[in-house]
Amino acid sequence: GAYFAGALPATLSYAQAAVMLGLGLQHRQLEEVEGELGLPASQVLALFSKAVRKLYGHLRAVREAAVERSLPRASAAAEAGARLRPHAVGVDEELDAAAAAVREEMKAKYLKPEDLEQFAIAGAAEDLAAAAGKSLTPGGI
Repeated sequence: GAYFAGALPATLSYAQAAVMLGLGLQHRQLEEVEGELGLPASQVLALFSKAVRKLYGHLRAVREAAVERSLPRASAAAEAGARLRPHAVGVDEELDAAAAAVREEMKAKYLKPEDLEQFAIAGAAEDLAAAAGKSLTPGGI
């Protein structure tokens, strides 16, 4: 359609246009086009393939040009890049500091000494030494 209506300014050879017309617009079988043009089937298919590639290349170029027009100019991107400055603190250091702050907050919130007293071992170091049969020093093993 679009090629024969003049909407695609791509250039095809007469043989390629005839194959596109027969196979594409007229919905003819390969054998019919082969007989009408007097060409072997492999050559008809090769002409069809080349024509499709040409038309696809043209459509792709039009699409790429449209996308390129929608992108910002290179100078505007360079100006934006010139305004960017690196952070004084790296991402890893910032994450480590935030993790340490959260750890401290969690420790203060959930590890209160009064909550842990229920798990404390009753008795003094002397009581433990007598029970173990040896002398233990506080904090020693």
